[in-house]
Amino acid sequence: MSEDSGGIGERLARLRRRRALTQEELAERAGLSVELVRKLEQGRRRSVRLGTLHRLARALDVQTAALFDAPSPMNAADPGPGVVGIRRALTPGMATSLADEPTVEGLQPSLRDAWELHRSADHVVLANVLPDLVDQARYLCENHPGDVSFQLAANAYHLAATLLIGVRAEDLALLAAERLQAAAARVGDESSTARAADTWAWLFCRQSRLEDAERAALGAADAVEPRFATATPLALAMWCALLQRGIIIAARRDDPDKVTDLLSLARAASARLGGNRDDAWTMSGPTNTAMHQARAAVDMGRPRDALRVRVPEPESLPPAWQARHVLDVAHAQYAIKRDGDALSTMRRIERITPGWLIYQGLAREIVRGMLRRYRGGTTPGLTRLATLLGVD
Repeated sequence: MSEDSGGIGERLARLRRRRALTQEELAERAGLSVELVRKLEQGRRRSVRLGTLHRLARALDVQTAALFDAPSPMNAADPGPGVVGIRRALTPGMATSLADEPTVEGLQPSLRDAWELHRSADHVVLANVLPDLVDQARYLCENHPGDVSFQLAANAYHLAATLLIGVRAEDLALLAAERLQAAAARVGDESSTARAADTWAWLFCRQSRLEDAERAALGAADAVEPRFATATPLALAMWCALLQRGIIIAARRDDPDKVTDLLSLARAASARLGGNRDDAWTMSGPTNTAMHQARAAVDMGRPRDALRVRVPEPESLPPAWQARHVLDVAHAQYAIKRDGDALSTMRRIERITPGWLIYQGLAREIVRGMLRRYRGGTTPGLTRLATLLGVD
């Protein structure tokens, strides 16, 4: 956690009192020391492992997100104070000083836990644990420079950029991407370089800088293109991920021939992989490639083609990937005026990833369009969804 831990402490104490628990009883239920609980409530503990927060939440019978300020549908670009903490972590202004000296062995599992939050689209908790992870990674780079420290820093900055793009804090995401690129350059391995290129491509695409996005994604794809006879699974996965990004960029540039060519290459890489591959920051293989085919069809104004795409085993991918594909399906249904189906499809997203939908500008556009079609009338389901998304 970051300097925002005081807010967590206040909320922790309030939830504990509502359960009529003493600090000692909460510590016993959570399997933690009473001293840790006391320091958290008093705001004297700066760094808290995600696993510790999960234990406290289970002991209090609440979701982990209940320990943090939750986002508002009217202000979905700000998931509580975490974004403020990320801004501070990205712009420290001086040498990093931490109460508890971080270690590589301690930071590695914390970053793995954080990527799980990203994969489940838990923006609220991730935004609040991420500042401390960035602080720890930077401290290791400053005090114990080396490939391992810079690799961990690249991982932390990549997470920060990914989250910030997801909640549409794009100016801060640019800063995180710059930090990622600098750390990746110090490591010098292809995987870190591919991560940085993919992040820049995503950012440029969000800003409608499609030529820049294409250069970033496909330039990196050309650089890491593997020899199929000797390629490692990681090399194939990196290449496939960059091709998938290129597919969406080409679709938004309305270049169906390039979409077809890139899909062919991504399918070849997927076939060579022999199935789906999970690298935390990306999913490669036949399922995600098919999802990108469907999204590209929607982006090119071919919704019926999108609905005809067969996506094998979509449940095998993490919730965040599933939710994105389901939203693309809803978009295609809306485009052909199957509003009832689109509404039902969007309600599925809340079951897959509660809280993810409020960050999606596309979801708000679909709901606004459906409200216009009803010409002042509506249905209970559409009204509820409009309220959730903050759409008038």
